[in-house]
Amino acid sequence: LEQRLRGRGTETEEKIQKRLARSLRELSIYEGNPDAWDLTLKFYNEQGETAYQEFRTFLYDQIPKLPAGPIATVRGSPPIKGGCCVITGPSGVGKSTLIKK
Repeated sequence: LEQRLRGRGTETEEKIQKRLARSLRELSIYEGNPDAWDLTLKFYNEQGETAYQEFRTFLYDQIPKLPAGPIATVRGSPPIKGGCCVITGPSGVGKSTLIKK
């Protein structure tokens, strides 16, 4: 972290020291109770693709599977022209992308 921050040349010494201190606190929290995390990935830069695939696999296993079949149910046309459409779901699942398409 320190090498990367210094290599950028965009941080003041004070900011670098704050970031380093914070990272040490975060590591000590992890080391104090590593079982509190569901997944820990430790890898070097050249192992990034492997780590990414392991992370995707972990996430995939955590997401509830939808039953097979249609994903929409048409209950009837709205009584007036224009109507409305309600798209629900948790934040970050692509609702706005679906609406734009």
